[in-house]
Amino acid sequence: MVKGEDGQDFPTFGVVSKSNKSRLPRVGKCPKPAQLWHLVRRLAGIGAALYYVYSLIMAGKSSLSTLIGELNTSDNYGGYSSPYIASHVGTGSIAESPLFQVALGGDSTPRDHSVYLESTSDVSYYRCEKAANFDDWLYSYEFMSSNWIDLSTQLSYNSSALANAELVAPVVDCGFTAISKGDNTVSRVFYMVRKKTDPKSVFMIMVSISTQDYVEPERYRRGAAGYVALTVIDDVRTMTMANHFLALAIEYPFEGPNYNLYNYVGFTYDGMLILEIVPRDPTSTHKVTVYTAKRSGFYIGSEKTQANVKNLYWKLFPDAISSLTKWQWAGSTYWLNIWGWTRIIYFYFAFDTLFNIGVLMLVSYQNYKRGKIWVGDAFVPISRSLVIQGVSVIVIWTLENFWRPLMTAVSDGSILGGGVGVAMITFIVHGDLIVLYISLAGFLGMVLRERIDPALVVILYQIAFQNRHGLTRWFPALKNKVAAFSAADYLQGIVTIDADLNDFAPYGFWSTHSLSRDTEAVIADLFSIFFTFIVFLIYAIARKFYRRAYPSQALMYSSRMTKGSSINGDESGAKRIFTIFELATGAELQNRFGVVADYDNCVYIKGMRYATPDGIYCNGFVIANGKWLIRTEDLLSVIVIIATGFRLRDVYIYEVKDFTVSQTARIVYPNTMTMRDLFNLNTKVLS
Repeated sequence: MVKGEDGQDFPTFGVVSKSNKSRLPRVGKCPKPAQLWHLVRRLAGIGAALYYVYSLIMAGKSSLSTLIGELNTSDNYGGYSSPYIASHVGTGSIAESPLFQVALGGDSTPRDHSVYLESTSDVSYYRCEKAANFDDWLYSYEFMSSNWIDLSTQLSYNSSALANAELVAPVVDCGFTAISKGDNTVSRVFYMVRKKTDPKSVFMIMVSISTQDYVEPERYRRGAAGYVALTVIDDVRTMTMANHFLALAIEYPFEGPNYNLYNYVGFTYDGMLILEIVPRDPTSTHKVTVYTAKRSGFYIGSEKTQANVKNLYWKLFPDAISSLTKWQWAGSTYWLNIWGWTRIIYFYFAFDTLFNIGVLMLVSYQNYKRGKIWVGDAFVPISRSLVIQGVSVIVIWTLENFWRPLMTAVSDGSILGGGVGVAMITFIVHGDLIVLYISLAGFLGMVLRERIDPALVVILYQIAFQNRHGLTRWFPALKNKVAAFSAADYLQGIVTIDADLNDFAPYGFWSTHSLSRDTEAVIADLFSIFFTFIVFLIYAIARKFYRRAYPSQALMYSSRMTKGSSINGDESGAKRIFTIFELATGAELQNRFGVVADYDNCVYIKGMRYATPDGIYCNGFVIANGKWLIRTEDLLSVIVIIATGFRLRDVYIYEVKDFTVSQTARIVYPNTMTMRDLFNLNTKVLS
């Protein structure tokens, strides 16, 4: 028996000569470039497998969290700004402000027109001439003054500021970004008013209105409502949070407006404001609790089954300048999917891969103790179940009505089209697609009869996933298709309001809606990721051309036979097609294709075929303590049998003597082997 250059023991009856250099370096020796490259690729494969496990675990964990509802809270979901009002209000009292002293001439006499701030210095008394998408009726003097009458008369029952206020003129900031965006579901008007008891005393009441959803849980009522924040400002230096008042007009803009004052109570678990009515007569009126939020998003079936909903409210600021100039949305995005449990299978895939990586580490460690550096292919267990894993993703998507790919298309389309943005849990779609991507890459490798490096597949997927928006922009037709789908779905949130209601309710109303379906848009969205398969095609063709130009010889070991050599050197051995290992286990040494690393199935010693350590491991076997040949998929069962002392199922192993496998299988009993045997796993050449 001699040692090959990789330190592996080989049976022989003479001197062994090598026709090819071994890929495996020995401990203490400087590896050759080819050996080092081989080792780097195998280590990269382990890294790719670990990243695959991480992706599966995060996808499964995130999916399970949506089963009961996952929440993402933020203080900044964007908003609007009023850029001109601060300059006109100044830094002192409203009576001393440029708005009153210049635009109104210091005269508090009620006007029959509005004041429109065209810039930080210019004003108009007719309309916002420079503002795009200006709504003439919503910001007309007639409507704004009419709405002021409703607010002041209906809310004065518990507000002395409103009870003692007389309208001088409505003021509109023409730079308010909601105007230029054409958003008629919100408005902001600055009412310049004077005290009825002291006409020379002027102050400002800012009225911010948003049409949004409301829920009265005690009465099982829900619908639309006009949510109003009134901010009383006498002097920009002395304002506090006490200057804010809240009101609701239930069923507005479809009815009313019928305003009532409300007190802030808190928030629901999914980010809706909790308000409590301020009764007009506390002795006879029950206090009603109302939940309200600016809601948008979509669902399949209902919001109780599968939903991606955003609940927003705008923040109230304690200082006057921020209150006047900012409209900042805050709130929560709520994801719910009652089919989130289906991805629990990802934990099984992750555990199976981790267990096999652990086995690989044990085998590598035992080789290291023997002076060899051997690292197997960590993707072997993954490649054996790629079909099952790929099919599982399709089954999951089917069970959840293709909720995940549709949501991804809406989200990506919103980014591609410059929309408002649709949040999603990226971990889930990342996990789904990495499984599908590797499965299809494996199928492509089998069709091409080529081995595709696992690390290359995972790295290329990660590049494609992270840059999918940029890749989609390479194909304008696909980009436009996805963006159009997202925009069309977004517009589904608009609720139609009868034109006859426009006189008293020129507001629009936005709410949640049923998710649209477009198979072509989903395919167009995913195309950018799977388009990268062209790299695998080029990779496979290049390998085939390389092998044709530089054909490699089989790894051969020959020896000079002595006259007394026995059966190992007879002629029948050279003619044998299968190894004893294959005949005993019934597991033919397969040239695996797909997402697997390069490896050699066998070596030839004196013309006889031997299974290599790589061939044994990649075909799903390891050797326990040099005595037992075990399938890696049976190792967990053997551990359970030894740990419990019960043979829960039949597990077959094969006895190994020297380099030969017994052709008779044995059933594993609790006393057949010990845990120590299982911690001494290895591979070697077998006849």
